[in-house]
Amino acid sequence: KPSKRNRPGPHSNKPYTGEQVHWMRYHRQDLGLFWPQVHALFYEHFPGEERQSVACITSRYYRSNFLPKLGENGEPMLDRSGKFVMEAAKVRGRATEEGKHKPFLFVDVHPEWALVYDWVTADDKKKAMRVLQELDGQPQQ
Repeated sequence: KPSKRNRPGPHSNKPYTGEQVHWMRYHRQDLGLFWPQVHALFYEHFPGEERQSVACITSRYYRSNFLPKLGENGEPMLDRSGKFVMEAAKVRGRATEEGKHKPFLFVDVHPEWALVYDWVTADDKKKAMRVLQELDGQPQQ
């Protein structure tokens, strides 16, 4: 077995951008695509990237599953410095009673970004607007 330092073949330590991580979540969770589809489309949307396998993007995707912890009132909890308290939101945890109440879809987790990206569908942009209105306590239109 080759050591990690002497792996054969190409290897990229280039970090994923925030948009790329958001794109992965949206295409996997919101659109319900399977990983081979997400991987193939990733190259089309981000040409020139050196992500050789499905494992490259899945490992980054699963590391991004940290969400603000919600208090009993459903509001995000803050630490002493006013930053969100983050907790792991394991994909497998969605089936649990506690997990059923956590947002997992991109438009629920990052509605403000869903409005910015051109690859989010018009219907999902409308959903993101509703999420933001709910967060602001505004009535839905």
